[in-house]
Amino acid sequence: PGLPNVTLSTASPYKFTRAVIDALGETEEVADEDNMKKLEAVTGVPVTGPLADIFSKEICHKDVIECADMKAYVIGKASK
Repeated sequence: PGLPNVTLSTASPYKFTRAVIDALGETEEVADEDNMKKLEAVTGVPVTGPLADIFSKEICHKDVIECADMKAYVIGKASK
């Protein structure tokens, strides 16, 4: 308590836009793409790497699994 802190991270803040926007005291947008644009505007830090064009990519995995069904789903996929 009362001492300065330094927080280091290896993940891009653009992977967790909702949490970062909330931590900055900003209001989250509904769409993830809008949150990414907002975070870029608020921080002045450009989106880089593969995340820069993520919303123009085809979605490869579309399965939505209920938590209670997750174990069986994973086992089923692993046994194929």
